[in-house]
Amino acid sequence: MNSEPPTNAQVVALVDDRSSCRGGLQGFTLLELLVAIAIFAVLAAMAYAGLNSVLSTSHHAARQVERLAKVQIAVATISRDFTQLAMRTIRDEYGDPQPAFLASGLRGNKGIEFTRGGRRNPGGFIRSSLQRIGYIVQDNQLFRVSWQVLDRAQDSNSISIPIIDRVNGLILRFMDIAEAWHDQWPPENTINSATVSANPTIAAMIQALPKAVEIILDLQDLGRVTRLYPIYPAFHTSALTTQGQQNPAPQNPAR
Repeated sequence: MNSEPPTNAQVVALVDDRSSCRGGLQGFTLLELLVAIAIFAVLAAMAYAGLNSVLSTSHHAARQVERLAKVQIAVATISRDFTQLAMRTIRDEYGDPQPAFLASGLRGNKGIEFTRGGRRNPGGFIRSSLQRIGYIVQDNQLFRVSWQVLDRAQDSNSISIPIIDRVNGLILRFMDIAEAWHDQWPPENTINSATVSANPTIAAMIQALPKAVEIILDLQDLGRVTRLYPIYPAFHTSALTTQGQQNPAPQNPAR
């Protein structure tokens, strides 16, 4: 079957149909591409800002948790020492007697020094379970100072371990048996008193422990952390009993 060649009109119609098909498959213009890229850049910037904020918050929270953990460890260490106070006087490097509880100038700074019990002895060495402990602030750090012996010699060295940093200061207050507060212990009016040796009550007061101790840690980032430690009553009541003084015998009630 012979087919006739297409006419000119048919060729022109076929070309027009193909041109119309190509027009339906045209791509984006340059302006449309620029608008799409700009929208994508804005969305990416917003997403990055949100992700950066979440990461910064997470890191800040982690640092705060770590900081609070360090503060809690320091407070727990102080509490453990104060709950094991011992009535044991010592002699310092110069052979001078020092009370069991002393809070005034320690190494030229305001600090606290006392005797505590419960010293661990995992090696089973022949030594006392008592230990001399001190706390002092230097270079914005709170140090825990300890000595290997109670009655020190001139070559007795101390061990200082920082337990917390970013400390502005250490504020101490002490309550005596009359419930009066003092800024140092023994109270200032008894340290330089000429009647200490003659008055057994004052002498016993110097050897005794305070009724309560208030410790305020002034931290640079967390403000003030206050702790109040009551002292076991037997330490300060029995120490103020005059030697040779006996309690009167109770009288039987009349029947």
